Amino acid sequence: MMRNTQPGAIVPAVLMSMALALAGPVQAQAARPAAKAWNLPADVELAYDLQGQIKGIRYSASSVLHWQSIEGGRQYRLRLDTKLPILGTRSQVSEGRITAQGLSPDRYTEQMRRADSATVDRAARQVTFNTDRPAQPWQEGAQDRLSLMLQVGQSLRANPKRYKTGDTVDLQVIGPRHAPDWQFRVDGVEKVKLPAGTVDAVKFTRLPREANDDQVIEFWLSPTYRYMPVRVRWTEDGDRADQLLSRATGLK
Repeated sequence: MMRNTQPGAIVPAVLMSMALALAGPVQAQAARPAAKAWNLPADVELAYDLQGQIKGIRYSASSVLHWQSIEGGRQYRLRLDTKLPILGTRSQVSEGRITAQGLSPDRYTEQMRRADSATVDRAARQVTFNTDRPAQPWQEGAQDRLSLMLQVGQSLRANPKRYKTGDTVDLQVIGPRHAPDWQFRVDGVEKVKLPAGTVDAVKFTRLPREANDDQVIEFWLSPTYRYMPVRVRWTEDGDRADQLLSRATGLK
């Protein structure tokens, strides 16, 4: 369930693990995207330049995010391919339904040398995994690590005034091995300099889940690109990755 709250409370890794979500004190039900917000074109491709550092070694890479609306707009497929030096291509795939409430993932997969996936069993209200991990409860409105940014972005597109600076939002985020509640803070509108040009974008920052959680995930959603993600930045334990939009096709 997505909730919108006011300042004073708590609130993905992308690239190396594209993770994300959002929360705060006075808990108020956040409206979900209006159905008209999901009239995205049937086929959209966003290309990104990626700069990062692992164990003190800097690297450059690229990634492509591909959105497809299928089955007459009733279902979707979202895929992110990140080409990493030496390691090869890392793929993330989100597949599911398009409803009046927005995206409703059925299956989420991450693959590099092997495929790890999570599947939603709505009848049993569970998320199951193809590993030895036990099933976890499924919450209505849950997203996955890839669908999250589009769900939040199209919520903004339906109502650009929905989130105020300092608000927080939370929702369950499904990964390949678990499905925790993630929390992000709304940091407001910033100017973002991209290879594709400078744009205004709303920034979201993931807040720590516990004291020893030093993973920072930030993403920026721009109205110039229908509130699709134009930048994603991840840092943890000295490692970092920064993904910047270089090209968009299919949005016009």
